[in-house]
Amino acid sequence: MRTFDSTGEAYDACQCDVTIKTGDILLIESEEVVGIAGTWPFAVTKRTGALHSIESPPLGMDIAAAVRIAEYNGWPLYTAGEPETAITVYYRAIDGYTETGLFTNLEDATVYAHNKVGVKADLGFNYAVSFDGVGKVTVVGCALTDIWKEQKCPNSMSTSM
Repeated sequence: MRTFDSTGEAYDACQCDVTIKTGDILLIESEEVVGIAGTWPFAVTKRTGALHSIESPPLGMDIAAAVRIAEYNGWPLYTAGEPETAITVYYRAIDGYTETGLFTNLEDATVYAHNKVGVKADLGFNYAVSFDGVGKVTVVGCALTDIWKEQKCPNSMSTSM
């Protein structure tokens, strides 16, 4: 079993750490997520964070141990078609501090993101940075321009004229 501070860290490790093997259990206590490592790491818990949710595990993959860990911790299991979290906001400070916000609506995600890096953050292609450069936010489940409505991302693929 591998433990991580965030689902984002777990996902990245599955892509880069050669010691992590397909089928390894991923435990992210801070987000109440248990997952399975692979090219597309997925969660067995209702909360998925940055991990994927899937209808059923790949053929031949045993997820029983991961399910037992989730049940032991009292974390609800994923049920296809019923995601609990629609939007995940990841915050990282320059000193290495990280925090993850899980939200079911855009309004709450917006308040959280604005509190972390400001209402007038500097937007990159897939991130927002505070004016002083101390904090960075990335989001899954919505676009940055949904949270910072008055601003545009550079190099966006917008087709509006």
